[in-house]
Amino acid sequence: DPEHHLIVEMIHSAQMHAEERKLLDSQRQAQNAKIKKGQAHYNKARALQKSGKLGLAVTEYERYINTPYPFSDESKTIAKRDLASLKKELKSQIEQLLEQCKSLASKGLYKEAHAACSKAVSDDPSNETAKETRARMEAGLKRELKSIY
Repeated sequence: DPEHHLIVEMIHSAQMHAEERKLLDSQRQAQNAKIKKGQAHYNKARALQKSGKLGLAVTEYERYINTPYPFSDESKTIAKRDLASLKKELKSQIEQLLEQCKSLASKGLYKEAHAACSKAVSDDPSNETAKETRARMEAGLKRELKSIY
């Protein structure tokens, strides 16, 4: 008898179990999507680093580290090491560009000096020294152009 209370209870129990399974599957899929998104974010930061876009790579690594992705503790530890190394490399690169900028300016090559300073600023937009040096090179370049024209 399909109307028997035990049969109805069994059907209801089976339906609840099926709904619970669907819910768990959707939660598992959402979790897997978050894991893949975290891996993609980490891979993007590494790709930027490998392509030489150090300033952008630093930003991506920091965003990755500060975003709570599931099961990412190991890769975040590696990302933190990569970030520290990357910041050191970026600082060295910026210092080299600024030295090049100053050296070229002392020789009166303001256009080339401005280009080196601009590269330093584009590599690290938050570097105030690079911005100030670039501004001085722009002023020198303008003075040079005024003397020509």
